[in-house]
Amino acid sequence: MVFYRPQTVVNAVFRAVFKLFFLLLFLSVSAEAVSAESNSADFIITDKQDNDISVKVYPAESEILVIWLVDHKTHREMFENMLLDVNRAGMEIWRVDLLSDYFLTRSNENQRTLSGDGVEALLQAAHQKSHKHILLAGYDRMPLAIMRGIYQWQQSLSKESKPEESKPEESNPANSKLAGSVFFYPNLYGPTPVAGEDPELDPIVDVTTTPVVIYQPDSGYQRWRITKVMERLWAAGSQAFIYLVPNVRDWFFMGGEIDHGTGDKEATARLPGQLIHFTRLMADLPTQATRKTELKSQVFQSAPKELVPFADKPMAPGFELGNELDVPFSWQQYQGKVTLVNFWATWCPPCVEEIPSLNALQANYLDSEFEIVSINYRETAEQLNQFSSEIPINFPVLMDYDGKVSLQWKVFSFPSSFLVDKQGRIRYSINLAIDWNSEDVHKLIDELLDESVKE
Repeated sequence: MVFYRPQTVVNAVFRAVFKLFFLLLFLSVSAEAVSAESNSADFIITDKQDNDISVKVYPAESEILVIWLVDHKTHREMFENMLLDVNRAGMEIWRVDLLSDYFLTRSNENQRTLSGDGVEALLQAAHQKSHKHILLAGYDRMPLAIMRGIYQWQQSLSKESKPEESKPEESNPANSKLAGSVFFYPNLYGPTPVAGEDPELDPIVDVTTTPVVIYQPDSGYQRWRITKVMERLWAAGSQAFIYLVPNVRDWFFMGGEIDHGTGDKEATARLPGQLIHFTRLMADLPTQATRKTELKSQVFQSAPKELVPFADKPMAPGFELGNELDVPFSWQQYQGKVTLVNFWATWCPPCVEEIPSLNALQANYLDSEFEIVSINYRETAEQLNQFSSEIPINFPVLMDYDGKVSLQWKVFSFPSSFLVDKQGRIRYSINLAIDWNSEDVHKLIDELLDESVKE
């Protein structure tokens, strides 16, 4: 007979339990991983370049299929709940992340230059798999890829049709189930221009003939350029509509720590019913033909990483604004000085990142004819005060409540900064956050300070 000491038995039992625990934990994690992987895509399609595109399906029995292209990776609970609400309202959803499928980093230029191949393949699959009205949805830069994909799909239908069915210069998909597209706060422009220059609309706008609803926040940063977008869509033949959403900013349905406005939750709650209405509205419109034209492939362009000189030295537009206390500031106050005019917003992370270096720059030039003035884009005094209570700002902040001054300075992205000489001429600009308290910046400012007012 073999006897075991009590401590030996305890140790053996402990080791057995320990091994069993980790075995169960491993199996649980493996099962979750398999489950997550299997749920990541309900089916896969292939574009004409043999790239696999994963489609996550939210099934529903209705007459509407929404193909929603996302371009964010971070989990956004408000957005996820909004998609579930759209699905509960009776709309089937195909969720697609083309940037992830194409193994592209989530940059502005990758989104802007994304080809239409994926959307073309999605439209072909939707027509094969479904009898429903098709609505394409996207936000920010993703609408450009959607428009390119629709155009490519229309052209492919034209090639498949018989010569007598359509004019050689036009494509009119009579059997199309595509109702149209809904674009949320779309950025339909080409490469980000140098700060102070006018942006150019992407050429795809001029050949888009399918119906479009633009869901434009009234406080969004493209608000005052949206008229030009609509005029170009109408000129192309698109039956385009605009819905101005009061009291919200861009990205309003993403939630998170950023306060996008007073009406973001209310606007998000209205979306399911509005999408149904928009789809039915566009589905009842007559089909428009699209003219064939050769579109140039998109070229990736990197934004300048340093201050860009202005050879023609244009006069700065100036401003008449107040600060958060309604104390008036006039551009005349800065005449005869070298002035750095910085356009920003508290919801812009790069803008916030460069504030410490701006503070340091101001401190280095306290006893000189150099000034920094920042112009806040369409936020309230309360929002600014809450922000500045946590992050100090050691220079004047003026409130561009309606965004009109930013438009006059041709601000396209944030932050945008302008270095103005003593005569009030723009000498340098940049639409990127930089280290302002650097030797290179000091050298430029010193050169401008050494110039006489008459130069």
